[in-house]
Amino acid sequence: MANEPESWKQLKWIEPESRFLMKSFLKRDLDVMTDSARRTINWCVLALDVAVIYIVLNFL
Repeated sequence: MANEPESWKQLKWIEPESRFLMKSFLKRDLDVMTDSARRTINWCVLALDVAVIYIVLNFL
């Protein structure tokens, strides 16, 4: 991570998944979006992943 104390909020490690979901389902390009929009999408993808994991674990 960068030396910035809040660099973990950028969620750069989840961008490949965000990019795939945006191109596949919403037909949007993540690379042309602003940093704020990219950060929001990354957080939404993380929340979606957590929700899916929670649902799957409830079925076990």
